[in-house]
Order: sequence, then C-alpha cells, then structure tokens
Amino acid sequence: MQTPVDALREQELAELESLRAKLLGVLIAAHPLVQAGVVAHDIVRDGQGNVDIDPRTNEPLGMPLHNSKPVPEVIRLLLAVTESRRAPLGSDAPKRLSLMDAAGIR
Repeated sequence: MQTPVDALREQELAELESLRAKLLGVLIAAHPLVQAGVVAHDIVRDGQGNVDIDPRTNEPLGMPLHNSKPVPEVIRLLLAVTESRRAPLGSDAPKRLSLMDAAGIR
C-alpha cells in the first residue's frame, strides 16, 4: 500500500525526470549562432580553398555557425536536477558524521 509520502515522492521524481529529459533534448539540439536576427554562416571552401557555390542559387555555400553558449547552462541545470533527485531517493550521504563506539563515547 502506497502512503501519501510515497505518492508525493513518486510524483516529484517523475517531474524531475521530465525536466531532465527536456534538458537533454536542449543539450543535443542544434544551436545556430544568431547575429542581428540572422543565422550567421561560414563560407564553405573546397580542398583547394576555393569558395563552394550552391548550384541551385549560384551563391556561395554557407554552413551555419554553432552557438556553444547554451551548453554550459544546460549542463548546470542538469546537475541541479540530479541534486534535486537525491533527496527523494535518499541517496545523499549523511550531512554530519559522528564516530562513536558501542558505548556512545567519541
């Protein structure tokens, strides 16, 4: 039989897992670099250093630049979610360690 505390623990863990899954999605998603409201591109060059031309548009071929700024923030948030999961799972180490013998003497 599930107690209200167990139900609350399960709900909290499910919510944290949902947050974790969303953050992982953000982490693996493409993050194009945007400057002045436009995705920034780098010109693609062939092996000889010549600019590759897009045959459809006859314009220089561009590769979107990657924005790495969101990655550390997502990692920080994933670590926070991991920390939050420890309490309901009971996997945190004791906050204080007291060494006593069988008689209760330190």
